[in-house]
Amino acid sequence: MRLRLGILLFLIFVKFSLGQVDFEYFKNIPVQISGNALTQPWIGGMSHMHFAEIDLDFDGQEDLLALDRMGNRPMAFLRKGTSGNYTFEYDYEISKKIPELRGFIITADVNCDGKKDLFTGNMFAGILLYLNSSTNGNLQFTKNPNGDFLFSQFGTISSTIFNNPLSIPVIADIDGDNRLDIINQSVFEDRFELHRAVQPCTTHFQQVKLCWGGFVKSDLFLALKLMTCSINSLYDNVIIPEKVQHLGAVNAAVFDLSGNGRLDMLMSEEDYPTLTAVFNTGVNNVDAWMTSQDTAFPSGSPIFLPYSPSPVFIDIDKDGRRDLIVSPRQYNGKMKNSVWYLKNVATGPGAQFQLQTKSFLQDQTINLEYGAYPLIKDLDGDGKPDLIVGHHGHEIDSSVYRGRLYFFKNVSTGSMPAYVLSDTNLANTWQLNSANLYPAMGDLDGDGDLDLIVGLADGTLSYFQNTGTAFNPQWAPPVNAYSGIQVGQWAAPEVVDVDGDGLLDLLVGNRTGYLLYYRNTGTVTNPQFTLVNARFGGVDTRGQFDFQGYAMPRHFILQGRKLLAVGSLSQGIHFYDSLSLISQKPEQITQTIGTSTHTLSNADVTPFGTSRRTGRNQILFRASDLKAAGLVAGRITHIGFNVTSSGNFYISQGISIRMKNTTLNALNQFDTLGFREVFNQTLILSQGWNSVQLTNSFLWDGKSNLVIEICFSQNIPNQDIVLTGHDAGYQSNAYGNIQGFNTIFAHGCEMPYQTASNIRPDMRFTLLPSLYDFGQKLVEGQLNAAALFDFDNDGWPEVLLGNASGGMHFFKGKAPSNIGLPNENDEASSSIYALFPNPATEYLIIRNKTSQEGKLKYAIYALDGRKVFRGEGTWLDGQYQINISTLAPGMYILYLSSSPGEAHALKFVVGQP
Repeated sequence: MRLRLGILLFLIFVKFSLGQVDFEYFKNIPVQISGNALTQPWIGGMSHMHFAEIDLDFDGQEDLLALDRMGNRPMAFLRKGTSGNYTFEYDYEISKKIPELRGFIITADVNCDGKKDLFTGNMFAGILLYLNSSTNGNLQFTKNPNGDFLFSQFGTISSTIFNNPLSIPVIADIDGDNRLDIINQSVFEDRFELHRAVQPCTTHFQQVKLCWGGFVKSDLFLALKLMTCSINSLYDNVIIPEKVQHLGAVNAAVFDLSGNGRLDMLMSEEDYPTLTAVFNTGVNNVDAWMTSQDTAFPSGSPIFLPYSPSPVFIDIDKDGRRDLIVSPRQYNGKMKNSVWYLKNVATGPGAQFQLQTKSFLQDQTINLEYGAYPLIKDLDGDGKPDLIVGHHGHEIDSSVYRGRLYFFKNVSTGSMPAYVLSDTNLANTWQLNSANLYPAMGDLDGDGDLDLIVGLADGTLSYFQNTGTAFNPQWAPPVNAYSGIQVGQWAAPEVVDVDGDGLLDLLVGNRTGYLLYYRNTGTVTNPQFTLVNARFGGVDTRGQFDFQGYAMPRHFILQGRKLLAVGSLSQGIHFYDSLSLISQKPEQITQTIGTSTHTLSNADVTPFGTSRRTGRNQILFRASDLKAAGLVAGRITHIGFNVTSSGNFYISQGISIRMKNTTLNALNQFDTLGFREVFNQTLILSQGWNSVQLTNSFLWDGKSNLVIEICFSQNIPNQDIVLTGHDAGYQSNAYGNIQGFNTIFAHGCEMPYQTASNIRPDMRFTLLPSLYDFGQKLVEGQLNAAALFDFDNDGWPEVLLGNASGGMHFFKGKAPSNIGLPNENDEASSSIYALFPNPATEYLIIRNKTSQEGKLKYAIYALDGRKVFRGEGTWLDGQYQINISTLAPGMYILYLSSSPGEAHALKFVVGQP
């Protein structure tokens, strides 16, 4: 099971914790569609699938490991039953033990230890290997120690084996010599190369064929030029095809289709819905020679599955003959009935495939095609919370989607729900002719029943008034562009009384990843919505590599508190507190710290000492300084400096600005770990105040001190940029030792510490007051949207989690794991770490029982889930000291890690001083 550092993550089962509640996957919620009970409704849907065989539960039978490429979500299906009557059961816990996969999944025993290893794609046009390091029934995979790529010897040069991120290679022992072979599309994408392991049981490869099979692809459609290039020499007689018009990515698999004992190849091409087979009449599989092809495979009943259907040969029923599974590779491909199972019914050599189903395993689960945005409301007034689900839509043309709302009625006679799909076009929402329908409900006209608001892809809302009753809703025609609200794209509304005035307000997420707060300035019966905050709570759901965040809000009640869950594209669900408190804050705060009583003209103390090639300064602001200036916890978006020099100045090669929350109260050395880069580009300054807009905002937690590092390299020397400053009363401006670093080749950000000054620059901060982020995330693929409700009235809400594949997971809420109080003067300990004294008042001493040196990372959490400290440091003679003098009396959890993947938790008490 992969460990995710979160709040109170003391979990034996696959479970997630949010401060004061844990979440555990729960599959026993029945769902009926069209009179049929789904056998596995809560597996999260299935869309663009790729499969491989591997024994995941150590029972001697090969199971199915699937990858849903709509979000790169691993899915483990355990083989159950007996020959001729097999079923495949989804196992969530095993799924979470699978490492990150991308694009494809292929299994093969690379090191001859009897356990299949995992091959997958990476972000850099290569192939990534995870070794199967399972022992004693504990499933585990370890990344290839050689890194993120597989390497091959190309003549005298060693280089990575290329794999187009949209391609699927062949990885198998094609000639039975106990050496793994890789057939990959060349970097020119017009032919296939063959790489062979140099010896058995190794990952060291050598390129032996530049044109495996003797064919190239060059025409606009997937027709191949056979017998075109030499298979006997690496570089001689290789013909480059003329008039190459379309070189797309290819998904390939090999199998003896013709029955002549030679491996043929079945492949699909990017942007096309069909398969082409090429047939091998060569002397063996290494010296393959393709002499014929079928461009509409299989002949007579060709597969047509948009787009780029990827073939996999697997013996599904274990009758000794490999069957064929096909599913689209491309995201704009078909998403329903998109996993085709063709049984191999041949009675002799070769293959004859007969379609069994177009929805293999898909027909056992909820699948609404693209996206699932759940909402839990009692729509018919029977006291049972029903389920309403929106989605991005059905594909009605290539990459064109149209959505609707689905209504699942709760027919349960107990506390936990049981759903029946009762309406596939709730409120006739199909008439909106829009993609991305995100539902919200509330009594917006004060008549005692639920009205409907739907967010649309164009950034507007549609309002459906309930003209019926709370028990029998009837929907008036929609009011489009409701209240003039426009949030950009992908509007995601939530109806909630944000400010506690008794009127229902609107929080609306958008594609960028922000929340917009529209306050109800009207009445209970006649709402008027006024935009008061376009960056509500400082919420930004974008990940590090995301251009868009797709914020999707839902509110819920936990222990009497109104909390907020916000979905996202890639960052799962963020949970936030202080909903009503943040509504009283302004959209942004800009404050200046500094009195302009000093001038920073020396190249050491000004962070812009541009008379030199390089520079490095760290500037410290204590939390008390920031709070005294009127700043609150929030997302810093701009910082400013006051320049006294005249003229326009720039740092020729740009600067790097990094920030971190810290416990340091003074800078007597450079802080080196845990920074977030917020700016790295050219900066031009002029006389007066200059505001620098950060390319990545930084979340100040409102409690920690703040360190800002500014450094530059390879600068063309000019005059220093002089700033105004002030005396902080403590060492707040650390600068580097320029000796040996004033060269064109030196890296300013690596300059060693020289000393620190009490004089720091005047600075101006602009931040967005932020909701308290618990830091806990539920992540399942992409485009996660959540709805929360305490079905069983045990005080802990359940979660329905939608994803991009049109399915959902169900998580049961439960009380947090029990944590006992330590005894007076106990030394809290684990197998590796110990801390003392306990209780403590000013300092904690951490002792490393296994190492005397190295780095460590730590975080301290209060029992309500708040992260109150985090930091990084270096072991000194196996010990490390943490200042806890600012912590209030009470019990806390300390998380420690000294190596990737390791995490230990220890309890301690802060006593009265």
